[in-house]
Amino acid sequence: ESLQYLLKFLTNFKLVSSKFMNQQRRNMDRYIPGDKESRLFDGIQVESAEDQGVEDDGANMFTPLLLNDNGADDESINQNQNEDLDQTHSDTQELEVNNNEIFPWVTSCCRRILNPNEATTMSSQPHDHSKDVLISAIFLRDYENSRPCSLPRNTELITPMQLKVHRIRFSIVWQFVLSLAIASLFISSFLDGKWTTKTMKEEDKNFDKQSNSKIHHIQFILTLVPAIIILADVAMRTLHDDHDEEDQFGRRHDNETEGTSIHTRKTRTRWWKIPVCIMLFAVTMETFVKMTEPLDKAYVWSASLKPVVFFYVSSKARDALTALNIVGNIVTKIIFIELFLLLSFSAMACHLYFDFDTFRDLPTSFLSLFELQTTAATPSLWIPVYNEDKSSAVFFISFLIICVFYVHSIVLSVVFQTYIQSMKRIRERASADRQEALKQAFLALLSPENATHERSVEIAKVRKVFRRLRPHYSQRKIDALIEIIDPENIGFIGYSDFRVKVQKVLHTSLRSARLETRHSIFLSSLSFTVAVSNMAYVLIFSSALEFLKLSYLIFPVGWIIVISGLVEVLLRIRPCSCLDALSTTRHGVLDGLAIFAGLTSLVGLLMHQIDNTKGLQLLLLGRAIDMIRILRFSSIFRVIIKRSDEVLPAIFGPLALVLSSMHIYVYAGMAIWGGAVAIGMHNDRIQPLYDLNNFNDYGSGLLTMFNIFVVNDWQTIAGVYLMADCFSSPFIVYPFFISANLIGVNILLNVLTAFLWEPSLPLSKTSRK
Repeated sequence: ESLQYLLKFLTNFKLVSSKFMNQQRRNMDRYIPGDKESRLFDGIQVESAEDQGVEDDGANMFTPLLLNDNGADDESINQNQNEDLDQTHSDTQELEVNNNEIFPWVTSCCRRILNPNEATTMSSQPHDHSKDVLISAIFLRDYENSRPCSLPRNTELITPMQLKVHRIRFSIVWQFVLSLAIASLFISSFLDGKWTTKTMKEEDKNFDKQSNSKIHHIQFILTLVPAIIILADVAMRTLHDDHDEEDQFGRRHDNETEGTSIHTRKTRTRWWKIPVCIMLFAVTMETFVKMTEPLDKAYVWSASLKPVVFFYVSSKARDALTALNIVGNIVTKIIFIELFLLLSFSAMACHLYFDFDTFRDLPTSFLSLFELQTTAATPSLWIPVYNEDKSSAVFFISFLIICVFYVHSIVLSVVFQTYIQSMKRIRERASADRQEALKQAFLALLSPENATHERSVEIAKVRKVFRRLRPHYSQRKIDALIEIIDPENIGFIGYSDFRVKVQKVLHTSLRSARLETRHSIFLSSLSFTVAVSNMAYVLIFSSALEFLKLSYLIFPVGWIIVISGLVEVLLRIRPCSCLDALSTTRHGVLDGLAIFAGLTSLVGLLMHQIDNTKGLQLLLLGRAIDMIRILRFSSIFRVIIKRSDEVLPAIFGPLALVLSSMHIYVYAGMAIWGGAVAIGMHNDRIQPLYDLNNFNDYGSGLLTMFNIFVVNDWQTIAGVYLMADCFSSPFIVYPFFISANLIGVNILLNVLTAFLWEPSLPLSKTSRK
């Protein structure tokens, strides 16, 4: 009986205190001058405890009623109070969810003593509103990131452990750690290679074996640690996928088409967990064997599969791979047609000009015409023939027009059109994911007590969701967002309005209006002065100083410009609240470069004070980097920077395809010619220094493939491998480099160009916005 009395007393005290707090909030709302709209959008941000995100969850449940400011509010609260005084334990439990718990531990203990079986039944009743808000916020973050729902659809199956794991996995810290792990995994490949060749002396080959042993240990660490991190990410993703898979089989009957599409995409995402686990296990074990066995094992061949991690981590890479699969099927057929035309012209050329070494037989003629088609050194191949036979110009010009201008243009147009069409389908699928995330966010907020035929959610819950999504927003900005969702202050919102208005709010960015003051005008003037002075400083003092006779001014003027530049950047980024009155025009890239340039020049000035000769070089280098600050005043450049912030993260998909193909070709080249190119041994027979394009180690192999993909000087590089110690046959060398040119240049680089061209927008239109 005492415990029952204590529980009743706590309930009454809670109701009375809740009513008192609501009345105080209403009185404060009455005495705020101006109407509601002016208070929300007056443009001057008033920082207070409430603006910093402190709110009364219990009072928030009645916020729509308090804004009406009529007498019905008092009557409804008094009626609720009289009814609740005679409620049983189950009624009191519902009140505890809708209001703040005053003494949660005492009340919980009382209930457990009075009703021991209640502890087991409470877990089946979904009354945790804070959990619903958190889940809904997670789904809306999935919407913002255009990714499939990262939690199971059935919110009742979501456990607190899943929420904790989700918070870790999608945190900025974990994403940064995962990025470092992937970078470390590929950095370990730079330790693969044979730094000795067959033509080297034995004493040189046996030099510093202890150093090689240390390298093997470092490579093992750089492989093991990233493998553990990536496998931990796989485990966290599996924790969500297993529950989601169970739920999807139960909900597929609701929407067969949409559910099957989303299930297919998630299945594709899950499928990459198996290859990445196999790859990590194989690479780790092979690296361990390389470290422990006494034999000199130069390469870790399973490392050729490392690009699998790109497609596990990034959905953009998976989408690009899907688009490439569609593009490749069509472009491959056109490339075969192009090669057949090339073969036909080669057959004609070897019969017309067999007196010349470049066309003496069919293979040589085919190689010469392919080189003529893919490189810019065209005159050197057919001008000697033209010198002997003027009519040969008709043949070669016809070949260039048909195979270069016409067929290459067809290949380019097919790649562009096919890739853009496939990306449209991928965007439609991403749009379906976004709509599914909105739906799940709404269902997460739908409480059983509100699950009527209207199926609406409380605006108070929506407010809490946006507090989690926009923690940097003040109370006034949150109110402005809620004004968009619930302009008539109804207090509830249905799914149709939720889907439209929440999308609008998520694409809305609110900024506090700031008036121009003398401080902001001073900062703008200082920025312009520093930018112009720095540019003039670089142009003058980077010239021939012996003629200018101004060398004695380099360091004094440098001190003034460097300090002024650093002060201007610090005022712009406002590191402390006392500088809030200054302008907020900030650009992360430009400000970061300005800080880096200022610190570089400052180090140079300090080194000059201790008579270090490198001081002048660092000073002028920093000032040259800081010249880019003059572009801050160009609106077009600001649009380009803003556009780059959107394009660069999205470009990772097609870029992953290019890097993956380069990585695979490097390991294929190391398997064929690893240690077979002796640097400096055949300078009289090859282009000087071109033997640095070799596959003796991973770094040199990357340089070689970059030159083939981008510089397109493949025929000169191929000449180096005709002098290799092994596999120097033209039937091995030329097919390798021709295939690299066709795949890397004709397909992958065209796909990359199509990606950059497809989402482009007119700069003038974006600038006006």
